[in-house]
Amino acid sequence: MTINQLAVEAKAVSASYSGAKEPILYDVNLELPQGNFIALIGPNGAGKSTLFKLLVGLKKPEQGSIRLNGDTVKAHRKKQKISYIPQEGELDWDFPILVKDVIKTGLFGKRNYSLFDKLLRFNLYKKEELQKIDEVLELVDLKNKKNSPIKSLSGGQKKRVFLARALIQNAEILLLDEPLTGVDQQSEEIIMDLLKKGAADGKTILMASHDIAATREYADLAILINKTIIKVGDPDELITKEWIKEVFGKSLHYL
Repeated sequence: MTINQLAVEAKAVSASYSGAKEPILYDVNLELPQGNFIALIGPNGAGKSTLFKLLVGLKKPEQGSIRLNGDTVKAHRKKQKISYIPQEGELDWDFPILVKDVIKTGLFGKRNYSLFDKLLRFNLYKKEELQKIDEVLELVDLKNKKNSPIKSLSGGQKKRVFLARALIQNAEILLLDEPLTGVDQQSEEIIMDLLKKGAADGKTILMASHDIAATREYADLAILINKTIIKVGDPDELITKEWIKEVFGKSLHYL
């Protein structure tokens, strides 16, 4: 990555869904520096998940432009330099796939496959790649679950599997949509420790979370969002009753 390059640059971005009377996001402008742990804060329906889908290329903006580390979204995604962990309800947990095979998908973009290879790709991994799978599963404390079906895991364990996938992918930008919702304390500690380390190592972490008060402890930057970007800045300055009331329309007593 180029030093001092912006991790995320969005200019006048708008997006909506078919049948909606008004856009879910409008006039979104962002300039986010690399190597920061960034909290995305806003009420339900504020457009947080939609913003993530725009950044990862799962949805196209109706207006405006987005660049990631200087590249287009399409180019960045093709290089597998961005990883997205959606909310649990958006994933099909009944799909018959093992934990180790979920991790393997993080390696797809790092190898050139022929058509025949793609049909057999789960069985065509080098010894060092299989070793790397064990290493990332060790980091998320799930090595003993390597051969388990993903649907057999707890909510926190599932989140840790997808974090392991992002780690083996070596993504430069990680997007996490409510990764701590419904997880156990062990999973929360493992996830947060790895995310903090990732930011310290130069990765850009963008995380939506309902634990607004905790933002002061982990985030380098906070983004207040409600259909558009309200403000970006230091968490200590933004996580106040006045600003939160501006975004949520009410005061939150636990701040």
